[in-house]
Amino acid sequence: MIADIFTKSLARIKFDLVEKFGLRKYMRLSHEVVRAEWAENINRWKLTIKDPDGNCLLDECNVLINAGGVLNNWKWPDIEGLCDFQGTLCHTARWPADFDYKDRSVAVIGSGSSGIQVLATIQPEVKKLFHWIRSPTWITPGFAQQFAGPGGKNFRYTEDQKRKYAEDPQHALKYRKMIESELNERFKFIVQGTPEQKAALQFAEKDMRQRLNGDRRLIDAIVPTKFVVGCRRPTPGNGYLEALLEPNVYVYTEMFQRITPKGFIDNEGIEHTVDAIICATGFNTSFIPRFPVIGRGGINVQDRWKEYPIDSYLSLAVKDTPNYFMYYGPHVYSLLEYIQDHSTDGGLRVIF
Repeated sequence: MIADIFTKSLARIKFDLVEKFGLRKYMRLSHEVVRAEWAENINRWKLTIKDPDGNCLLDECNVLINAGGVLNNWKWPDIEGLCDFQGTLCHTARWPADFDYKDRSVAVIGSGSSGIQVLATIQPEVKKLFHWIRSPTWITPGFAQQFAGPGGKNFRYTEDQKRKYAEDPQHALKYRKMIESELNERFKFIVQGTPEQKAALQFAEKDMRQRLNGDRRLIDAIVPTKFVVGCRRPTPGNGYLEALLEPNVYVYTEMFQRITPKGFIDNEGIEHTVDAIICATGFNTSFIPRFPVIGRGGINVQDRWKEYPIDSYLSLAVKDTPNYFMYYGPHVYSLLEYIQDHSTDGGLRVIF
């Protein structure tokens, strides 16, 4: 089921801590901060906030913490005719709850992590599936695969297993360390010249060729030859390569010319009709704030960072923006839990 990958937003949110500490009264859902400006005369931030009806509200705060994240500002591809398409048009980050793709002709644009998951999931149920591969990437089995569930999905623990881990902390710790060790040992394959890197390259290349069943056209299109495993993050894609070989999947190695009201015109000028277009085209992952942040001297952080964010401090603060703190700021590394701890601890030390 596609819902295993892209669930409704409310299904992912747990309010346990909110209820435990009585925080709901401080929250405003479906409200958007559209502007923040530092008022030097009162040493406070003045905020402009848009409510669900589109009305703008004004508020103030002593400390402004931007925890807006990076994987939420999803983007449509810049493709001619996209807005003219009359069928179902959706983005993987805004998956329609009522989207029925069964027995329909579907185009999937994007071959990154989201596109890989979507294609492998919907392929058995669609009538036709059109897909484009524009650049090579390493498609590997999932890390710590022996601890995963069938097909690389999340492992479903039984009630007996849960009870065992709860009653025996040492057993739970040993199990956790086994998984951590398996994951952490893989760091070695990204170090240039190591035996682990050489072995990873040989394994990944052989595995992809086997799963593509020797299809020369697809091998040339998707198996990297100019960079080793780890130069780009490997993408676990259970079932993706196998799905590309199925008779209802049409894989293009050259991009189409444009989108039409009925479908798309391929690189040879032939129009194809589709019922739906799925855009797995990612997010705007820049560190530029989503809204104007006006600091001292009327300088907007958005403008200052348009070329490159050179003046952030510890990925947490910005020059000339007092009492403004960020999560996942510039130059931060990718271990999200550690980033959260670092940002929270650093911010609290300054505030209190």
